[in-house]
Amino acid sequence: MQYLFSPLKYDCRLSRHALRLFAVLSVLSFVDSTILHARTRYFLATDGDDNSPGTFSKPFATFVRASRELAPGDTLFVRGGIYKEWFTLNGRNGEPERPIVIRQYQEETPTIDGENKMPTAAYAGLINVYRRYYHISGLEIRNSAALGIRLMQTGDRVSRLTVHDCWSSGILAGGDSSIIEDCLVYNVSMNNFNGQAYLAGHDWSPGITACRGGDEKGKDDTTDYAIIRRNVCHDSWGEGISTYEAKHTLLEDNIVYDAWAATFYISDAAYVVARRNLKYKTSP
Repeated sequence: MQYLFSPLKYDCRLSRHALRLFAVLSVLSFVDSTILHARTRYFLATDGDDNSPGTFSKPFATFVRASRELAPGDTLFVRGGIYKEWFTLNGRNGEPERPIVIRQYQEETPTIDGENKMPTAAYAGLINVYRRYYHISGLEIRNSAALGIRLMQTGDRVSRLTVHDCWSSGILAGGDSSIIEDCLVYNVSMNNFNGQAYLAGHDWSPGITACRGGDEKGKDDTTDYAIIRRNVCHDSWGEGISTYEAKHTLLEDNIVYDAWAATFYISDAAYVVARRNLKYKTSP
């Protein structure tokens, strides 16, 4: 049989062209993916400067300044030291696969200290998260004149926080699918120290809670699918851990002891799962 062209030669040329096309597409796909998933590392330090670019050698000085730069996938590394400020995260949202991360640098201990006079707004926290998909970990939050930290939007997560000596709650989750995990909370709801708020006819607060929050338009709404797990809460002058006006809250593997009021408190909530939690008192 006679061919006008060589099938083998044609196949080889076709294969070479296909390989080249595949290589070009692979490079374009890699570039596309790199651009799409680009991440920036910023740094914050007590000896930083808010006019700096936020690099390791030239860090920012305040959370307020640093938060303006954060975009999906970015990480803000916080150096050790004491930060005397309170702030609200209300810039860009993170994304489910690219959260905005705020965490301690290596094994250093950054401390946010309200000095018992901040925040100056009622019902506020030293940290107030009003954007979606923020992950905050490894910080100490102390001496708040109100709450320690508030999560008010969808998909926010806190882990490995140490929150203590707060006038009200240590950690409050008011956004859907919030996660509070592996945190230590103690000496909170100090407004009721020795039952003084109760005796005066005033309210007190739980140490950790998932409760009614607000939607993006500021309208009160139930908090759905919050998770509170593997936390230790002690010496709360209110309840230990609570969930109220919420749905589908999961409370698991928490340890609560020496709470002034109920150790675990569930009220006006539906479809709550509580499992493998431990509660006790160290004195009668």
